[in-house]
Amino acid sequence: MYVFAMTVELEAATDDDPLLPEHTWPLTPKRLPIYAAVHGAFHRLDQRLEFAARDTMGLSATDAVVLYSALTNPEQGVFVLRARTGLRASTLNSVLNRLERKRLLARARESEDRRYSEVRLTPEGHGYAEVAHAAIRELDEELAVWLPARHREAISSLFEAAAALPGPGRRADY
Repeated sequence: MYVFAMTVELEAATDDDPLLPEHTWPLTPKRLPIYAAVHGAFHRLDQRLEFAARDTMGLSATDAVVLYSALTNPEQGVFVLRARTGLRASTLNSVLNRLERKRLLARARESEDRRYSEVRLTPEGHGYAEVAHAAIRELDEELAVWLPARHREAISSLFEAAAALPGPGRRADY
């Protein structure tokens, strides 16, 4: 079995970056393992979306992502929603329960099994989802300034590749 490792080059951050913690290591141009780079980028972007979601809607970034996905893929099932968001089943279930309590979405159950339900926005949830969509689109537009199209395509491919990896404790068939 071969182990495949990739690295990504980071550009140096400036000291006056307001989103950097006060006590952080100096970010200098270097190579990071892909996981470390993606993990760091995710948390950085999540902070930005969290701020926008809490400020405008009183919701978490994860809530905003689920609402966005429900808006852009209407009447999708919970399994599809989980695949599109990359959330763990337990996390997604907690988010869906919370958003249902707030009457922002509803699960239409086709059977007694909650896993086989469709997720639908309520009229109020549709408004919140539009705000989430605008916040995500704005963040995407900011990133597009810094990332050429080929890098944006590579990021999408990375998500698809990560989704295709076998689950924890399972071996790949390749």
